[in-house]
Amino acid sequence: MSRWHSTHRRTYRTAPILHIKFISYSTSLGRPPLQIPALLTVDCTHLHAPPASLQKRYTGLDAKLSDAFFARTLNEEAYQSALDRIYIAANHWTEERDYEHEREEVAVLVKCMAGMHRSVAMVERLADEVSRWEGVKVRTQHADLREAVGAMEEKGYGPYIRWWRVA
Repeated sequence: MSRWHSTHRRTYRTAPILHIKFISYSTSLGRPPLQIPALLTVDCTHLHAPPASLQKRYTGLDAKLSDAFFARTLNEEAYQSALDRIYIAANHWTEERDYEHEREEVAVLVKCMAGMHRSVAMVERLADEVSRWEGVKVRTQHADLREAVGAMEEKGYGPYIRWWRVA
């Protein structure tokens, strides 16, 4: 029997709690080491990058860049597809386990080239939506954002106002 019930357009878990850690990272620096199982990986390397003028001043944490990024049809479709994949994977994950007395944490990895625009915007939006699902708790980590911002500022771009939100 499923531990999920329907509410509006999505199906949500009631209990117990599944913890999902959304992690953005740069493909140039490689996948970060994980201490928890990976639920799935979302590849943003093929998606349209935000406008260069926004990339030089903002990260994926900023609404200006995120709005421009998701305004592109391909990027919005990738977000919807990732959300569906997370739902299916999380449902499958929880049905295979006995959660009588344990809490499980899994990772959703999101990658792009630099780890500061596409993957960060995707992680923030996915985490925001999934945090509304009953029985699911989320947290975010931007593994390479600090390093990427530093590299861009050395090239004379920025300043990146909101890089400090890095977990």
